[in-house]
Amino acid sequence: MSSRPSASDSGGGRDEGGGGERERERERERDRDQGRRRGVGAIFTSRQQREQRQRLVSETGEDSCPVCLNRMHIMSVGMCNHSVCNECSTRMRVLCGQNECPICRQDMPKVVHASSRGRFEDLSNAPFKMDRRSRICFETDEIEAAFHRLLDHRCIVCEEAAAEEGSNATTNSFRTLKLLETHAKREHELFFCDLCLENLKVTV
Repeated sequence: MSSRPSASDSGGGRDEGGGGERERERERERDRDQGRRRGVGAIFTSRQQREQRQRLVSETGEDSCPVCLNRMHIMSVGMCNHSVCNECSTRMRVLCGQNECPICRQDMPKVVHASSRGRFEDLSNAPFKMDRRSRICFETDEIEAAFHRLLDHRCIVCEEAAAEEGSNATTNSFRTLKLLETHAKREHELFFCDLCLENLKVTV
């Protein structure tokens, strides 16, 4: 004669199942708490990085570029009046095709490269030369020449050798990057990294 489970046995089974469900719910709640803590940690880390960058900028002085932290010999200013160096400005507008201010992200249809810090309102209406493709205006001919030097394909090895010899001769610039790459291989047995050439937006 078979014995049927008692009411207490059935109740025990239901309690065990309910206990398992409660344990799973507690595990899910712990996972959610950990996720929230990770999110706060990520925000805190990002805030720390911003504060550290602000401290570096303040320590290096007002004449330091807030993007690369180098000293600004030529300054670029747009309608938001945030200044960056001419090298960062040229890299963003010419190589990356980005016309936004790196500080506030405001779109800047035009910027001015000048030798000293100034307000865009005071500079924008002056009859400066402008590169139409990048819409960069130049306060002086020397500043315009510095812009073109950044974009020239020049051999640094040849320039350094000429400087060591005290030669005043100007080194040739190459019409394309491919020609400069060929020159570096043949004359100096130096090679450009293909990954860097393809992915890094920097002047050579």
